[in-house]
Amino acid sequence: MSNIRRQSIISSLVIYIGFAVGLLNTYFFTKEGTFSEAEYGLTTIFIAIATMMSAFASMAMPSFIFKFYPYYNDNLPPKKNDMITWSLLVSLVGFLLVVIAGLSMKHLVIQKFGTNAPRLVNYYYWIFPMGLGLTIYSVLEAYAWSLHKSVLTNFFREVQWRLFTTLLIVLYITHIISDYDLFIKLFSFTYLGIAVSLFIYL
Repeated sequence: MSNIRRQSIISSLVIYIGFAVGLLNTYFFTKEGTFSEAEYGLTTIFIAIATMMSAFASMAMPSFIFKFYPYYNDNLPPKKNDMITWSLLVSLVGFLLVVIAGLSMKHLVIQKFGTNAPRLVNYYYWIFPMGLGLTIYSVLEAYAWSLHKSVLTNFFREVQWRLFTTLLIVLYITHIISDYDLFIKLFSFTYLGIAVSLFIYL
């Protein structure tokens, strides 16, 4: 069996596992007496806005990596290949611009998304850590794919991130996390968690 085919099969299994964990999380979120509709809605809005932040903040660096990694790899020794460094720096600058835009357009964002998440006004600034984590992870993910490590990135995104969420839910249900305020603040750092995991591996 070729390496590409084996990775495709393993990646598919990882995605299915992640889907199962996601269903479990959804069950806990929607189970009566656990989270209110507004609290669950806030977590989904966090993810939606963070995804949009990442799309703008990354400034096409994942596409840049996909396109030019072969050139860098063929013409530079590993120690002088600074592609990932520059890609992360450009994305961080892009994220800074997104933060500035997000702060200046706070009322517009809340007006658009606040209907489904009325508590967004109280936790608006906590979206930024999630957006930062997803931005960094997207760049690292593209680089890892260029290194043919798609299985690992799929595991971090599809399984580990959802397991982080599961852990937070369990800690909340068992009252180790005392209130929703702490839960949503910790939830905002989950993408940074998988970004750090992938960065350490690379």
